[in-house]
Amino acid sequence: MIKLTNERLILLKQCLESHRSDLLWILSNPKKTCLDEELGNECRDAVLDEFLEKGLNDDDQPNK
Repeated sequence: MIKLTNERLILLKQCLESHRSDLLWILSNPKKTCLDEELGNECRDAVLDEFLEKGLNDDDQPNK
C-alpha cells in the first residue's frame, strides 16, 4: 500500500480534475481507499496525461 503526502494528494486531485473527473471519488477518503490494479492504472494514466500536457521546464524539472 502506498501512502501519499498531502502535497501529492493535491497533485493527484489536480490531475484527476483535468483528465479523469469520474475518478475524483477516490479522494473522498484516501486513507480508506484501496485501489485495485485497474483503478491504479487509470490514476497513473491521468497523471501521465497531465505530465504529457504540461511537460518539463528547460532545466528538466516538471512545470507547475
